[in-house]
Amino acid sequence: MAKQSFLFFLILFLQHLETHGTSPDSQRTSFLASTAQWQTMQCSAMSINPLCSSFLYVTPQGRTLPEIATIFSANASLIKPIRRLSGVEDFLVGVPCKCEAINDTMTALFHDATYEVKVGDTPGAINVNTFSGLAMDVGGGRLLNASDRIIVHLPCGCSSAASEMVVSYAVQGEDNLRSIASLFRSSPQDILKLNPSLTNPEFVEPGWILFVPMRTAGSSERIERPSQVLPFLAAAAANGAALPLSHAKQLHARLVVAAHVAAHAPADLRLLLLRSYAARGDLASAHRLLDDAPRPTSPLLYNALIRAHARRLDLHAALALFARMRRSATAPDAHTFACVLRACADCSRPDAAKVVHGVVSSCGASPHPIVASALVSGYARLGLVDDARQVFDGLRDLDLVLWNSMMSGYGYQGMWRDGLELFLAMRRSGQRPDGYSMVGLVSCFWNPEALSFGQAVHGVCVKGGYDSGHHVRSALVAMYLRCGCMESGHIFFGSLPDADLITWSSLITGLVQTGKYEESFGFFRRMCYSGRRPDSILISSVLSACASTAAISCTREVHCHAIRLGASADLRVSSSLVDAYAKCGFSELGYWVFHQMPNKNSVMYNTVISNLGSHGFAMKAIEVLDEMVKGGLRPDSATFSAVLSACCHVGLLDEGLKLFRRMGDEFHIVVKMEHYVYMVRLLATFGRLKEAYDLIQSMPIQPDCGVWGALLWGCCVHHDSILGKIVAEKLFEFYPDKAAYRVMLSNLYASQEMWWDAEEVRGELWKENVHKNTGISWVGEVRK
Repeated sequence: MAKQSFLFFLILFLQHLETHGTSPDSQRTSFLASTAQWQTMQCSAMSINPLCSSFLYVTPQGRTLPEIATIFSANASLIKPIRRLSGVEDFLVGVPCKCEAINDTMTALFHDATYEVKVGDTPGAINVNTFSGLAMDVGGGRLLNASDRIIVHLPCGCSSAASEMVVSYAVQGEDNLRSIASLFRSSPQDILKLNPSLTNPEFVEPGWILFVPMRTAGSSERIERPSQVLPFLAAAAANGAALPLSHAKQLHARLVVAAHVAAHAPADLRLLLLRSYAARGDLASAHRLLDDAPRPTSPLLYNALIRAHARRLDLHAALALFARMRRSATAPDAHTFACVLRACADCSRPDAAKVVHGVVSSCGASPHPIVASALVSGYARLGLVDDARQVFDGLRDLDLVLWNSMMSGYGYQGMWRDGLELFLAMRRSGQRPDGYSMVGLVSCFWNPEALSFGQAVHGVCVKGGYDSGHHVRSALVAMYLRCGCMESGHIFFGSLPDADLITWSSLITGLVQTGKYEESFGFFRRMCYSGRRPDSILISSVLSACASTAAISCTREVHCHAIRLGASADLRVSSSLVDAYAKCGFSELGYWVFHQMPNKNSVMYNTVISNLGSHGFAMKAIEVLDEMVKGGLRPDSATFSAVLSACCHVGLLDEGLKLFRRMGDEFHIVVKMEHYVYMVRLLATFGRLKEAYDLIQSMPIQPDCGVWGALLWGCCVHHDSILGKIVAEKLFEFYPDKAAYRVMLSNLYASQEMWWDAEEVRGELWKENVHKNTGISWVGEVRK
């Protein structure tokens, strides 16, 4: 409570700096004045009635007067038309306002309306389309379900003058302060009195909520200041919640137009703004806020923005910001390194993680517990367990978090023997395990041969009381399913009286990982019927099962459920939807989902390019690549693998050659093995075998069987037995046990009627007892 009051006083302090300047005396005077004034702003104070009448400015949007009365819980007789200068007729809705508590120390005047959520509704759409932009924090930041009934708070203000009313008005696109004043027979000066946060009369932004006095019979009586929107900023700052975008822009505007205020704005306020922008997806405004921050900039601002890019899996932007921070006067701290390392792990970039590790070592930050834990965890998630263990062994002071991180690293790879040895070493060191230690250890058991050890660890969990935690329970359920002991997993899950979302997710994800797709769908439906709301991670997991079964009906069902939950805009869910629709043979639906996404990252682009290419839409895949570049995203190695595969699939030689050159010339991307495979196959498709062979000879890395195999395939297609023999000998040299290449060479000889050579190659296969895997056909169930 004390923290909330302090932050509220801090915001008022900023207001008075704009008016009184920044000298020490004026600061002290204005702060005391703000404290006294805050007391009069309480709507329960004597100067403002705790219950009064006010007006809301409402745009009808095709609704009738009775419909508007129902929506705003208002009396139809108190709704009056008002005509804008443009000729559009809107309504003034008379409503009762009452004093409501925002938190323990602050109150404000609101009119409350009840709204029933409809399918597809989002908080922003409800605010703009139904409540004319006047609603505050619709839904309280939670996901909305269809048929939910929610209370919508509409801020309003009251006047002490009998001849004046206060209108709550959401600024529209063509507005300025003079036009708003003219609409309500008021003056810009009177509007400024009611809205002290407006420092520039010429600057109002669409979406801002203003309190406007409306003259009803001409009066010069003093207007009492209504409760302001500013308390929401203090409340949000106190609990770390993100502000609505319109409020964040209001506060940011004040910092921009008043330079002396910006210079004295606390770091916490800027951090709140930046996090709000990041949470609402407005990273451009977040960058502007960082650019305008006083130097040296707080590392918290850099960290928050790096984390925002990392959550979008935009590693290039995160690394660019990290490099900018290192060049500035702001030195990275432990949390900065941890953010960047997590981003490298999330984007599966071991090369970037090692570069960041080098920077960490050069800065002497490796021993820091936060950095060390991020290094161990990041390397482990990337599959570099040996590197993680090397970092772990090089640390002197090992706390429980580090032990748990290393344990989880073995869990990622299913290295249960190493996990058990580490657990025993931790116990011998005197470190007492906690629930997360047991989760890391249980996660190590991945196959049936480790089941007995997993059961023993389950016994340890029961004996030590660790199984009371939901995270331990969910890990045990997943362990039994991974080890193939379905019955034990189901029995243990059924014995839990209060299975939470994590436990449900472990059961469903475990079934998906073991190929029990139909069972996973069944449990997913049971969970939804029980009232549990799946999160984006679980929905993505179920969609991967839909992709594996190519069941379009299940994909559509999960898609509709995600829309009802408001989770369809999540990047993970959208990427999974694109992939699932493509795997089901409906790439156009996947592209539609992609097209609807407002904020796309490189993973989304790579997924849709790959799926378009695999369905033969190579030119469309190239267009998406160009759209990606125009949108400011930088393509990576995976992007060009997808688009070159598309060209190879359809046979676009010229486009493929141009893209191959653009990789190095325009984007400076190191060409990897898979890129050479696609180019060799593309050249071989058009019979340019000599050019393909020269490309292989010029490779800076040792070509593997994929590259040589692509050229051998081209030799078979174009009946070039001479080059085919040279290529086959290369393959036999490096891969003598692979029978497929010998069969290909034998078939090439046979196509040229070189029967003796074909028989000789076949004889070598029999002599060395090498067999090609038998081809099989599969006819599954009819698509549902």
